[in-house]
Amino acid sequence: MSTRKMSKKALAEKELAENKKSACNASMALSDSRFNAMLTMHAIHPETDGKELFLLCDRNTQKILAGNTEIIETILMAQAHTLDCLFHKMTCNAASAEYIPAMQAYFDIALKAQKQCRQTLLALVDMKHPRGATFVKQQNNAINQQVNNGIQAEVFEKNLANELLREVEHAPVDR
Repeated sequence: MSTRKMSKKALAEKELAENKKSACNASMALSDSRFNAMLTMHAIHPETDGKELFLLCDRNTQKILAGNTEIIETILMAQAHTLDCLFHKMTCNAASAEYIPAMQAYFDIALKAQKQCRQTLLALVDMKHPRGATFVKQQNNAINQQVNNGIQAEVFEKNLANELLREVEHAPVDR
């Protein structure tokens, strides 16, 4: 059975490699990451044609490079929905678990899925509505340190406490 899978994988790699070589334009040549993504997609859906995957990948890449982020948004939403479903499934599994270690494992997976779903949705929101740049002049978090910006050094050269102790010539003496 493993040789059969290996032969399918080898055939898919060979077909995709031929498609990669047959690209007449350098811009159509696949990068390693796109090639690996296509191999993975072909492994998941072996019934699809390698040329179809190549053309789909190339069309999507050209759209993204042209500035159309609709595909990225669709992928992120699909991932968020999948992670949300995983969260609910693991929560149901945890509720029906008989033993505490199993319950804890299900809840751990559920909370990780929830966190990833939140991060995916935040990435999507940041992509749709980018945050403005924030410029902070300076923030002093020191406890026993004083930061004085913009104040002349001459002010600190005179020690006012010593000025009061200085003698003035021919001054009257306190009684």
